[in-house]
Amino acid sequence: MPVEGVVVAGAGLVAIAIAVWWWSRPSAEPPVTRLEPRPASTPPAGPVITLEQQIDDLAGAGLKLNPGVCVDDFLTSFSRAEFEGDPYRLLIIMHGFEIEREPSGRLFSDGAWSFDLECIEGRGSYVRIVNELARLAGGGLVKDVSDEVDLTQASGSVNYTIAGVRKTLPVEINNDWADTEAARLIMSDIADAVNDGRRFFGADNGQALTLFFISDEVAARVNKLAEGTLLAPV
Repeated sequence: MPVEGVVVAGAGLVAIAIAVWWWSRPSAEPPVTRLEPRPASTPPAGPVITLEQQIDDLAGAGLKLNPGVCVDDFLTSFSRAEFEGDPYRLLIIMHGFEIEREPSGRLFSDGAWSFDLECIEGRGSYVRIVNELARLAGGGLVKDVSDEVDLTQASGSVNYTIAGVRKTLPVEINNDWADTEAARLIMSDIADAVNDGRRFFGADNGQALTLFFISDEVAARVNKLAEGTLLAPV
């Protein structure tokens, strides 16, 4: 999903409600709700929190950017007014994206991944999902990943070995939409295998989710800044 697809919105109860819906809805129904942009005439409550301050605050809470990432990298994609009009939440979502200026191929953060639900293209699609989730947990945890995905069929499977145990999960085929229940089970397997108190948290962006593999303490510090933007899917 290109970074232009990120939809800017206010945080708070609306974001929480939509994130809860994202994880609880039946996987057979494609998501149709998207967060609405904050009206341009609505100023942020309280004093303006600069983009630089937001970056520092999130780093202090435990969400760090990759070395060399700078403010101008963010301002290539969105204006300063957009970041400062929706403090922290937009910046958190952006952690999972690729930087849109040279040199190309750089990520804002290796500790985040933007999981676009509309990502199933055929065989190999769930291999990428498993590998990206395992990467967030530190890599090397999941082995022998394979999948059977045929978009003309009603179901398929994803297979992997984790902590020495071979797993085979059924996946529902629904056009190009990922099976959210299968994704949840993969995340649960990874968190159980790591077993160090970290788990997956996500910031909702309509049909995508920026995922982090962090402790409850880090999530609580981030949510104190970002009004509960991070939800725990597992």
